[in-house]
Order: sequence, then C-alpha cells, then structure tokens
Amino acid sequence: MRNCRGSPKRVHGCFSPLHHFQKILGFPVLITIFILLGIPQGNAQALYGSIVGNVTDNSGAVVPGAAVTVTQTETNESRSAVTNNSGDYVVSTVTTGTYTVAISKPGFQVLETKDVNVTINTTVRVDGKLTIGPQTQTVTVSSGVAELQTDRVDVHGVVSSEDLQQLPQPTRTYEGLVGLLPGVAPPTASGGGTNNPARSMVVNVNGTSASGTNVSIDGVSATNPWVQFFSTAVPSTDAIETVNVVTASSAADQGVMNGGGIRVQIKSGTNSFHGSAYGYFENNALKAKPYFLPPGTKKPKYIDTDLGGTDGGPIIKDKLFFFVSYEGDFLRQAAGNLYTLPTPQMVSGILASPTPIYDPATGNPDGSGRKTFAQNATGDYIIPASRFNSVSAMLLPNIPAGVPNGVYTNNIYINTPYSYNLQKIDSKSDWNATSKLRIAGRYSDYPYKQLQPPAFGPVLGPGSGYNTDQFGNIYAFSAMATYVASSNLVIDGLFGLTHTTQNLFAPLPNTRYASSVLGIPNTNLGPLPTAGGVPQFQFTTGSIQPWGYGYPSLVYQDPVFEYTGNLTWVKGNHNIRFGMDVSQQHMNHKEVSPTQFNFTGGLTGLYCPNTSSPGCAQGSPNASQFNSFADFLLGLPQNSQNSELTANWVTLRTWQFAPYISDTWQATPRLTVYVGTGWNYLPVPYRENLGIEYYNPNINLYEICGQGPHSKKLRDFRPKGLVRSACWRCV
Repeated sequence: MRNCRGSPKRVHGCFSPLHHFQKILGFPVLITIFILLGIPQGNAQALYGSIVGNVTDNSGAVVPGAAVTVTQTETNESRSAVTNNSGDYVVSTVTTGTYTVAISKPGFQVLETKDVNVTINTTVRVDGKLTIGPQTQTVTVSSGVAELQTDRVDVHGVVSSEDLQQLPQPTRTYEGLVGLLPGVAPPTASGGGTNNPARSMVVNVNGTSASGTNVSIDGVSATNPWVQFFSTAVPSTDAIETVNVVTASSAADQGVMNGGGIRVQIKSGTNSFHGSAYGYFENNALKAKPYFLPPGTKKPKYIDTDLGGTDGGPIIKDKLFFFVSYEGDFLRQAAGNLYTLPTPQMVSGILASPTPIYDPATGNPDGSGRKTFAQNATGDYIIPASRFNSVSAMLLPNIPAGVPNGVYTNNIYINTPYSYNLQKIDSKSDWNATSKLRIAGRYSDYPYKQLQPPAFGPVLGPGSGYNTDQFGNIYAFSAMATYVASSNLVIDGLFGLTHTTQNLFAPLPNTRYASSVLGIPNTNLGPLPTAGGVPQFQFTTGSIQPWGYGYPSLVYQDPVFEYTGNLTWVKGNHNIRFGMDVSQQHMNHKEVSPTQFNFTGGLTGLYCPNTSSPGCAQGSPNASQFNSFADFLLGLPQNSQNSELTANWVTLRTWQFAPYISDTWQATPRLTVYVGTGWNYLPVPYRENLGIEYYNPNINLYEICGQGPHSKKLRDFRPKGLVRSACWRCV
C-alpha cells in the first residue's frame, strides 16, 4: 500500500486529509475550526497599507506616550496609536487613501502632516519632530515622497490611477503599463475568446514562468485555474485605484506565488461625488492594407468603439459610500485570410497530380500490381463520378465558389465578419459601521461574446478557422471586514468568489450532422452540444484546408473561492502578523473531440510494405495533396478517431493553503528587521466525488485514487467492458 504525498495511512487507497475531514465534519464546521484556531492565505493580505514613524523632540530625544491620529481625507475615517518607549508607532491595516497624520502630547505643539498617500502593500513612514509649546498651536507640514521603501522587505512597483489616466497605452488595460515597471517583461497580448475571455495579457516577472504570476483583485484570485498565465478578469482602467506588483523578495504574507504578484484594487466612494464619462473610437482610416489583400480590394472593415463612465460618492456622509464603473468595448472587423481549397477540376475528379493516382480497387492486398486511374490527353488523372463516395458527394457542393483552376495553394481570399463584445461592470461599497468595524463589498461582472461565421459556411467550417459562437461571463464578489480591537490589535478577514462561465459552440452544434445528414454510423456520440456538428475532415498531405469543426464545442464553469483571515499585533517595537489564505479551485468541463477522418493520400499512392513484391521494386513516391483529395473522393480515410463524453461533467477540485507568521521589528529608527515564514500546502487534487483516475492499458482497468476492494464507496466510472479496478495508488 502507498500513501498520497505523506498522508496518514489508511486501509486500501490514497488518503486526502482535507477531503476526508470535509466529508466527516462538513464544510461549515471545517471553516469554523480554522477560525477558532486563528488560522486566518496570501492574495488578500496585501489589501492594506501601514503608516509607521518615530517621534522625537527638538533635541532628538524620543517622545514616548505621544498620541498619533491618522485621518483619511476622503472619508473622514480615523485611527489612533500611541508611541512606545522608543518613540515608535504603527498604524496597521490602513485602507488606500490620502491621510493627515496628527501627533500630539501635552507640552508640545500639535504636528500635522498632510497629503500622506497610502496604497495597498506599502508601508509609509511619517516621522515627527515635536516643538515645545502650547497644544493649542498646530504645526502643519506636507508629506514628501519617499524615495525608498525602507520598512518593507519586498521589491514592488506601483501603477496609480493617475498613471492609468495620464500615460498613453494602446491596450487601455493596467497590464499595458505593468510592463514599464522594473523586472517586468513587456506583456504579450491575446485575442480573447475561450480560455481568455477578458483578453488579458501574459506577464512575466524577472524571468519566471508566466504561469507563476499571481493576480488578485481586491484580494480574490483572478488567475485562470485552467490556463494559469491568463487572468479571468481585467477591470476597466477607470475602475482601478492602484496596482501593486511584487517582483522579488515577497513577504511571508503574500501566499502562493512563484513569480510576480499583481494586486489590483478597485476604487471606493468618498464624501464627494465624482463621476466621469468617456468614449474612444478607432477605424481603418489610418491603417495600411494587409499585405496579402488581393489587388483592387478595399481595406477590410475595422471599427473599435470603447464607451464607459464612473460614478461614486456618499450614501451616508462619513459612513456609507458607493462606487460603480462601466466600460463596453465593441470591436467590428473583417477577418480576411488566404485559404487553399480544391479547384473546380479537382471537385469534378480531374486531378493534375505530379504523383500517380492509383486505384485501390486494383492489384494485390499488399499494394503490388495496382493500376493508376485513367489519364486524359493532358496527363490528368480521372476519377469517375460513379466512384465518388456518397458522403463526399454531399459535401462537395458546400465548397465556396471563386476558386480558379490551375492554382493549388492559397487560391481563394475570403473575408468574414468578426465581432467581439466585452463589457466590464465594477462596483464597490464601503461601510464604516462603527469606529472599530469597517466592512467593504465588491461585485464585478464581465460578459463577453465573440462571433465569426466560418469562412466556408456552417458545414465545411473550415477546421482551422474560428468557431461560430463563443460567449459567457465572469462574475466576482468579495466581502472584507476590518476590526480594530485596540490600537495595537487589528483583525481582518475576507471571503471572495471568482466564477467563469465559458461556452464555445462549433458550427451546427445542435445537429448530429454526421449521423443524421451524412449517414455515417457511430458518429456524433454523446450529449449535445458537445457531440453535435460536422466531423473534421483532415487532408494531412498538402495544403488543402481542413473541413468541419475547428474546435469541439465545450462548456467550462470554473469557480474559485477565497477565504482569508489575518491578525496584526503591535507589541513594543514588534509588528507581528499571522494568518492564512485558503483557495479552493473548482473546474467543471464538458469537452470532447468528436469524429475525425484523416486523408493522407496513402490509399491512392502505391503502398509497398515489401519492396521485393512484384511491381514495388522501386518503392512508392511520396503522396501529394492530389492523393489526399483522391482518398477523400473515394471515401477512404487512412485513419479515423471518435470520442464520447461519458460523464456529465469532467471535474477537478484543488485546495491551496498558505499559513504564515512574520515579525517586523523596528530595531532602531534607522534599522528595520523583518523575519517571516510561510508554508504553501497543496494537497493532491481530486474529482468531485472520488480520487483522480488513471486508465492502465496493460490490464484494461481504471485505477482510482482512494478506491480499493475494501472501500464502501466504490464508483463505476469506466467505459463499458472494463472491469472495476482495485486501486492502491495515486498517479
């Protein structure tokens, strides 16, 4: 018996501790235990900033017992602290905003430092030098910009809302500016659609894998669990308050990441009403013609319209605030391309092939003694229409008109309309419930739709082109709370969800075209829409475009849950922080590659397995695309494949646990020491109701992790004809 990655032993089968306890206790009880144990992961722990400082008098002596009050200018929310025996103070877990820091003590004038800008994952130092005098007098100074982050261990860069508004960027996304930060490679763009509906960019940091870049929005993971170098959501630039990018030396509280850490924060409302509206329009007037555009053809259509606006303000002054943003990006263009299709002569069975077209109905079974089809006066091979396969004969009329005779590569240029609609809705509310409790909530929705009819029509596709219809949406919400138990003890927590729904439909998804129309038996197996449409016909020799579906129909539903809790305790010169981030990733997929027929040309070429056979002494020439097409006309694929989706959903469940503890020690006013450790625990993934399976072809059995001959919950997930496996191992 083997155990799963060091898990406790159990009779027969692999053991997943989280899965086991969840079954016994139930999910709510499990979460309650985490809370009671004080195990509050890493994405949400960079939601806040801190203000620290050291207070002295004019002689340079430290001033203990001074009262420090920090007040957010935009919402009038305030926090307080008291300097310790070393004159140091810490105000932790501070929300993004502009602050006024007031320092006072009897016998000294009040010192006010204004315009202190705090962003997520930053520590702002505001030192104070008090002057002897009556407390009724106030000395006011303006905060300077710190050149170095001397109170944090990580290396990070910041993209502010001002940067997003003022700096030019053709992509109109925060990712377009992230590449300007040190250590970040220029992000690469993507066309969107399935696997990347938000049209996010790929970001590499300091040479690490793009799959290691961790993206979160208001503390909730936005990393695509299926294709991890994409983000599931990319908020509108007008909705973003700040972007913090950790590029090196990440702190212990920054959770599961092995590359860059990108933290995006949505704007909040303030005591003043603020709104904006904008519109961008781009067309093809200044665009050059595509290089391969046929002479005399107009420039293809291109219209990109981007419209949006924001609004935010108070619902109850100083207490309750709102912010909302909308952006709609609507792209309309002509997607032109050169394709290779059979010429009208080829469709009629006249093949001007440079290689012989042999008749597979002649000769011996080993390929020897075969005769070629008859040739006309110009040497073209002729396949009579009476020899055409019935399925081939039904497909040929769907070939678009306009292919010239005598041109056999890139012989037709087809423009197809293409549209992509991507809308971004972001909203946020902030509630100062009491002087100690602050609650915030965020909801976002990003519906998308991509539409491009196949260039050859709904039947022929083509197989290497776009699918007809892709649509879905990404919605996310998070609830955050901060409780100030005392001036030196702060607790914060978060629950969030990012849910993606992606649909991709091949042409004619609700029609079993192969079985119902073409009459090909044992095709279009399984449920619609994944089993619908036209099979794929591949001409593997030559350059004729594949026909049929380009990518099989699919449905993805991938929610990601986030649970976070942290406690910050200031004790003397020590700022101790501990907690945990738990990420639960679900993948629910319906996807299968239906019927495919491959025409290699081998059946109308001279197939000679034994060159000593009569008529095969010279071997056989390489097949050409004419041989591939001849195989198709005769209905003779070299090979074929067929798949069936036997389960309603293909599922995967993964958990990530990232507990940590850290101590930021202000050893002296000029020396900060950081000590921290974290543990990333990644248990073995499992299916929704059982362990991961493995088909062992040597014994024709499924081996299922966690299942065995003595298990009481064996489940039969094998195709018909397979025997249940007694499994003792994980693979």
